[in-house]
Amino acid sequence: MHPHTNQSSFHPLHQHTSFDSRSESHVHTHLNSVQSMDASISSYQLDQFNPALHHVRPAKRPRVDPSRTSMSYPRKRAVTACQLCRTRKTKCSNARPKCKFCSDTGAECVYEDSLGHSSFDPASLLILDRLNQLLDRFDSATIPFSSAQVVPPSDNPAFHSSHPLQVNKENETAIEPSDEEYMRIPSSRATCDAILLWPIFGGRYPANYLLEPLLSAGCDSEDESEERGAGSIGQHAAANGRNVTLANTGIGNIAVEENVVRLVDNFIAFVHTKNPILDILTLKRYARSVAEDGPGWDEKTCLVLLTCALGSLAKPFSTSLYSSRLATTSTSSPSTDPNASTSLTTSAYDLQLSAYYYSLARKRIGLLGSTIIRSQCYLLSGVYLMYALRPLEAWHDFVQASTTYYTYLQGRMRSAASHGHGVQVSRTRRLEQRLYWSCFKSECEIRVELSLPESTLAALQYPDLFPSPPVEETDPSPSPSTTAFDPSYSDFASPSSGGSQKRYTESMNESQQHSWYYYLTEIALRRIGNRILNALYKNGNVPGYGVPVMEMLEIAADFEKQLGQWQSNLPASVKYSHTNLLIIPSNELAYMVRGRTLEIQSWLYRPFLYYAIHHPSSDPFRPAMEPFVQKALVYGSAHIRGLGVRHRHHGTWYALRTGMAEALSILAAVKSGVVDMGDETGEYGGMGEGGWRETVKQMIEILGYWEAESVDVGRSKVVLEELLQDVELIQDGACGMD
Repeated sequence: MHPHTNQSSFHPLHQHTSFDSRSESHVHTHLNSVQSMDASISSYQLDQFNPALHHVRPAKRPRVDPSRTSMSYPRKRAVTACQLCRTRKTKCSNARPKCKFCSDTGAECVYEDSLGHSSFDPASLLILDRLNQLLDRFDSATIPFSSAQVVPPSDNPAFHSSHPLQVNKENETAIEPSDEEYMRIPSSRATCDAILLWPIFGGRYPANYLLEPLLSAGCDSEDESEERGAGSIGQHAAANGRNVTLANTGIGNIAVEENVVRLVDNFIAFVHTKNPILDILTLKRYARSVAEDGPGWDEKTCLVLLTCALGSLAKPFSTSLYSSRLATTSTSSPSTDPNASTSLTTSAYDLQLSAYYYSLARKRIGLLGSTIIRSQCYLLSGVYLMYALRPLEAWHDFVQASTTYYTYLQGRMRSAASHGHGVQVSRTRRLEQRLYWSCFKSECEIRVELSLPESTLAALQYPDLFPSPPVEETDPSPSPSTTAFDPSYSDFASPSSGGSQKRYTESMNESQQHSWYYYLTEIALRRIGNRILNALYKNGNVPGYGVPVMEMLEIAADFEKQLGQWQSNLPASVKYSHTNLLIIPSNELAYMVRGRTLEIQSWLYRPFLYYAIHHPSSDPFRPAMEPFVQKALVYGSAHIRGLGVRHRHHGTWYALRTGMAEALSILAAVKSGVVDMGDETGEYGGMGEGGWRETVKQMIEILGYWEAESVDVGRSKVVLEELLQDVELIQDGACGMD
């Protein structure tokens, strides 16, 4: 059975939320099913997926009678360990006010009896209980390993003769249970470049063939600072071999402060909602200062300029931007068809305006001190570069953000150990938590695609497994000059009257709640995805290499169950149709969650598709694998169809790489001749109209739209066209023989 998709699962820290009572009915509706879940065995047994590790831990005691669904205020468990030691599952010294571990690390030490739950409203208590139980469900999953060891497909001598890459075991860091298996990942193992090396393609392309232009362009850069400047967009296009002329918009003549408030509002509405690493009220105060006094050379101005750069690029999400293939029989390149619409030509003004603000910010970023703002600036700089499809430069800034944040944390921990602090989670503490998880996620995302080292932040045993919920905030002094940047998004305009102030506050609080659900969903998905990568890709670039077939089946079934339980509790603001994956959500946050989930599921099912492609249809394990093989194809096709929405965001480059991987997997399956390609309609929506061929052609068009901004995208398009042509010739030949 495939996981059903619906309402939310996140980690509790026994800290209060500020969501209003309207959430209570939503929570209560699903509390029954959540509380009845069985929770028996620790999820840290997932380290057994790695063949190199065989740590078997005893099962937890079954959770007590779950029939307490009618209670509004579930009893607290009788424990004496502090929250951090309970989370880490380590022995606590129980010293008050701080246990030994928290004292040594400078972490906040909170005992459950010290939490002021009595001050929480009923909705908050229900939400906390729900989050607690959902986390327990994730911690309770395991796999009953079979004692029979089945010979994996990679043990075939023919396979070894064409094995694409050898794994350097010396460079691999073993992921012990104490390191949390979701914290570190094997780099660049599930990429489209890795799929090009599958034996089915006959060694036609060398390693990293798709990335090679991007890596070469980075080496050929003579002056990186110029590329970061106001003319960077035009220079970047020229470096990619694109003959694109951008209109002279006179960007350099505008006054910086003219658009600051409007662009910061754009940032808050369209960027901050997905990466809430800033304090909104503080940012607005900084923006008003820059708008009134002009830009300075301080860290506040740098932060505002970076948000303006992002606010210039970020736009409202709309499925009206969806484009199926422009022509069924033509896939002409934008570089040869001057009339073709590309991302570079349709966003020319926005790209130049954002580059202008970004160049001003880069001149200031080197002057920043060792504060949390410095890390925020580097992270936002990396996010901007990902918006602009410049991943190598983005990685540099993500590492800088992580490194400076690590240094900042060390100072904070020493200060906390010396002076101590109370149990209340301060606004700064909340920002620190969110910044940590955003840095962590950003590093993981880019290392999935690029073979790059991790920063020192990955080795940090951060005490908070999830960030704390936000507090309800209102702007005490909104700027009367702020106006809506779009009539359909007037809720984000600053109010000019008491009534509009109230509507504005309610709108922002609702947006903050939806943003928070999305942010926790992203963190949860990141952790699940990392576990899958460690389980199935730890031993090499070939999916499932070194994992016995029966064990691989059990791993997939267990992760499917976890994802199904998680999806069934998604809140309305981030849920999408799981019965028909071809339905594109009209809500941006749901659209993002859909894309991320399909990516993770593709990692989970790809080993079965690989096995099916490289083994005869008579293989004895094929019947057991077939459902997973079909899901690999259907989910991959659905992911590609969703990329037709021409919406620029932080993950655009990642999505293009994932879509390329899906298209290559589909072509490999067709080329093998031993995989059932399914129907256009069927379970979960099937392959979609036009079947596999239309899916691949749509991916070619998608790559063509974005190729003007990143040379590796252009190469991916060319390779996909070549392989599609070859496969179609094989198909036509087979039909002729029939």
